[in-house]
Amino acid sequence: MRGYPLYPSDEIWDLRELVEQGERKHPNHAAFRVRRGERDEDISYRRFAQEVERLGNALLARGLQGRNVALTGENCYEWVLAYFACVNSNITVVPL
Repeated sequence: MRGYPLYPSDEIWDLRELVEQGERKHPNHAAFRVRRGERDEDISYRRFAQEVERLGNALLARGLQGRNVALTGENCYEWVLAYFACVNSNITVVPL
């Protein structure tokens, strides 16, 4: 398309790089805003990356690496967290 400038951007090859780049470039910015009762809570890119790593490590400790996992649930932060933790831990996710 002519007339539109191309802006430099970093290549992202997988979801692991997406999480790492978000944490590296915007560690304290809000990645998610979650409703907790009557309040909204911001979850930073750093916190998200840490929670993805912790949950991924817990899943690996349970022997799920290379396995298939069905993931079901409501549209919420915890679902996204579980999805990213599985995918970034070499666990195949089947969203239901």
